[in-house]
Amino acid sequence: MDSSLIGFAPVGTGKIARALAVWLALAAASPLSAQTAAAGGSVAGRWRLAVDGGGAAVQGELRLDVSGPRLTGELLLETVDSGPLPVSGRVLSDSTLEFTAPLAVATRFAGRIEPNHLEGVVEGGAPRSWTAERIPPTLEYYAAMPRFTMSQVIAGRGDSVLRLPGRWLAAARAEPGLASIGRDYRSLAARAGVAPLDSAALAGDGELQLFGLAHRAELITALRTTLDSIRRAIPSDSVRARFDYLFRPRGEWVVDLPDAALFRAQLRIRGVTWAAAAPALRAAGRVGADAPPDDAVPLALYRLILLARTDTAAVNDALNAMRHAEPASAAAVSALLNGFTEASAWYLAAVRFLLVERWVPEAGGVSPAELVRRLWRADAGALVAGDSLPLPALRLNVFGYPQAVPRYGVPPALFSALVRSDNWSATQWLDRHGPAALLLALHRLATDSGPATTVSQGDALLRLTTVGRQAEASTSGFLEPVDAVVFDPGYEPLFALGTVIHEWQHLLLERLRLAAAVRGTRPGSTVRLPAADPYLAEGFAEWQTERALAPVAARWPVVALGEAEKRARLLHADSTDPHVVGYLLFRAAAGLRDGSRLIPALVRHGDDPIAFAAAPPLAGRWSRYARAPLWTLRSPSRQVLVPETTFTIEDGVADLVSSRILQR
Repeated sequence: MDSSLIGFAPVGTGKIARALAVWLALAAASPLSAQTAAAGGSVAGRWRLAVDGGGAAVQGELRLDVSGPRLTGELLLETVDSGPLPVSGRVLSDSTLEFTAPLAVATRFAGRIEPNHLEGVVEGGAPRSWTAERIPPTLEYYAAMPRFTMSQVIAGRGDSVLRLPGRWLAAARAEPGLASIGRDYRSLAARAGVAPLDSAALAGDGELQLFGLAHRAELITALRTTLDSIRRAIPSDSVRARFDYLFRPRGEWVVDLPDAALFRAQLRIRGVTWAAAAPALRAAGRVGADAPPDDAVPLALYRLILLARTDTAAVNDALNAMRHAEPASAAAVSALLNGFTEASAWYLAAVRFLLVERWVPEAGGVSPAELVRRLWRADAGALVAGDSLPLPALRLNVFGYPQAVPRYGVPPALFSALVRSDNWSATQWLDRHGPAALLLALHRLATDSGPATTVSQGDALLRLTTVGRQAEASTSGFLEPVDAVVFDPGYEPLFALGTVIHEWQHLLLERLRLAAAVRGTRPGSTVRLPAADPYLAEGFAEWQTERALAPVAARWPVVALGEAEKRARLLHADSTDPHVVGYLLFRAAAGLRDGSRLIPALVRHGDDPIAFAAAPPLAGRWSRYARAPLWTLRSPSRQVLVPETTFTIEDGVADLVSSRILQR
């Protein structure tokens, strides 16, 4: 290494004179005195270093430790990517010090000590001056900007056709068949004490019933009965106390978001009811003249909340019209709307309780989350050995209909293949902030390419995108900082339990698939992330959720009713829906008794049902349907390319350095 590598250059004559003056002062310094120990104490710590080479100063960080007169420490320079250089030296007196660092040549720093300031000369080569200002211990400072490179990513499905093996599909349609979807739903509804909806009602009220916004009186009665039974079965007094805090505050049932909103509103206006809000909502055309308030008002308020996401002016106009027409009733509307907002925290806590608390009486108390983990450890074996199978983050979003989506985080194996640290500062930054913070910065990194830009690679046409743009375009996000389940707070909490567990199955399987997809990927090469086949992904999630909740649903059928009603409703709307067909496919494979051989095959072939059905344990099954034709369905391809991108980070903000598209 020569001096040019650290950016030093000759300085002007004035600076040489000042440097020589400092050096003469050092040469005349008295031997080690009684004040030296105090001086050494003032030298210890972190310093922002600047070495003046006549042009732009070279920045660095100096870390010093003092033991008596002895100095040790590290020197980090912005022009040296490999890491810190060792420093050794002495405190010469109460006002002077010297130390050396192994740069291009043996380099000696001599300097004067002032409160929170050091300055002096650098010996070795042309004369140079240096200064240092103290850095507070908690201040984050990097001599060089942390610099990273993200590998090029090709993600998604390039084929425009979905294919299912005929023999497997024929077996699924024969036994148990499409009719089983409706039968299972009706059976569960009857056992749960809820009248099943017919085909016409499923199309009209099916979604609303999952939210408790249709046939509310009947559904709430069934939910309260179930929750009361759950309460009596809870084996732990402390868990029961937490249950009561959420679901029986003040000794009255609060079972869902409308209940919680009403409870919160009554803290503001004593005695407020759904009926009290009805006149104002009728005046604004939000509720029919003869509609029962207990059903119609919660639905009207939910729709106002939904409208506020896209058109706040329309909501304000409606509220102003209510205040003008029915002032007292409008006050009830405002209190209830505020109640819905405040109740969202209750809702998340309620769903989380149902997921993680040990309220299921089996074996002295077990949580549904533990049932999921137990099932996965039995099914996936070595694939999840030692993994805690962490619960995803739970987030709310008002979709306006029963909807939940998984947001796929980046598992450690994928992160290692995806991002590399280009300098020592980057390694330090990553150790301090972690992968999630880096991925969040990547989501905010902008490039110059437009959203309509495409790239041709061989026979494939890929849409050029960025991490942030793709994350916004996909309901499941893209290279997310953490695994998350995003769902509508309208779901009845007991129904949301199955919904969240369903999405968790997607996350658990995709975590394994993503890690397997990058196994063997060489540093600097393209990372390929094949999209999961929707029939395999949804079918597995439906089947695995049913298996995980089986011990709970056997005792409390309403817990499985939401998922069963969803399948019945989707079947009525589209008999080719992946949730329906995929569920039947895995039901047909249920003779395998467990998923211990299915999950490894899904990890390998989750993007290809033909290869999956040809692999153990399904290979050779259903031979009597061997002549069944291949089933195909047109589906547009959605393959994208994110270029290799080099960037720096400052204060959590990523700045583009360069990007390039690699050939296959």
